[in-house]
Amino acid sequence: MKAMFAKRGLWWMAVVLLSSALMAAVGPTSDDTRIDSGKGTTNYGTATSLTVSSTSTALIRPNLQSLPTGVTSTNISKATLTIFVTAVSTAGAIDVFPVTGAWTESAVTYNTRPTLGTTAVATGVSITTGTVGEFVVMDVTSLVKQWVDGTVAQNGIAIKPATANPTTNITIGSKESTTGGQAAFFDITVVSMGPQGPIGLTGATGAQGPIGPAGPTGATGATGATGATGPQGPPLVSEALGAVVRLTRLVIPSQKRELPTSRVLLTRM
Repeated sequence: MKAMFAKRGLWWMAVVLLSSALMAAVGPTSDDTRIDSGKGTTNYGTATSLTVSSTSTALIRPNLQSLPTGVTSTNISKATLTIFVTAVSTAGAIDVFPVTGAWTESAVTYNTRPTLGTTAVATGVSITTGTVGEFVVMDVTSLVKQWVDGTVAQNGIAIKPATANPTTNITIGSKESTTGGQAAFFDITVVSMGPQGPIGLTGATGAQGPIGPAGPTGATGATGATGATGPQGPPLVSEALGAVVRLTRLVIPSQKRELPTSRVLLTRM
């Protein structure tokens, strides 16, 4: 559904679902104040409004805790800064710069002011007398992406009169405003990071590859130990045609001589 920024009295601190793919995380102001070059030691941390003029710069830092865990710059599709204009003394335009130095709402003064980036993230934002009582929206996508990735410290932004309109003098609401709903906020559109899908089915087994070449012949193993001698078998006796086969020395009685032991003599019993 479409995200609606309703009447100025509402305070958007929730995460608003835009669609199944996108959601808007609203970062309310965690710190806001101003520093005045004419009052170098004065702290304006409890001021109910913030002046932007040739001598005064507004400092605003958002709370980005509503962003989903694990979000990166690739998940940020757009980020805007919205301020509420309560008065216009001199119409003109404003620029928005990244704050690169550390500061705290309750202690910062002009004399202890933080450093600012040299390149504006939003320039020449027109402010007219007709802007009083209205919200003004500025694109700060590039800076928020750097904050999310940690390439730039999240020290917030500074609002100053535009370089081309140095006499601009306006007043914007702060989080300490007694009217309520006038504090600046960041609206960040995040590409939804849904849960990981189920593991897909296992693919078909591929064809068997060709047989590789034979490896080299291995070394001949050592000769094994000689086995134990087996038991002696019984004498060999065989019957054939009623004869006895003798494998010992044979003697023919009638001839009184020995046959060689390599011959076989058959005699009938």
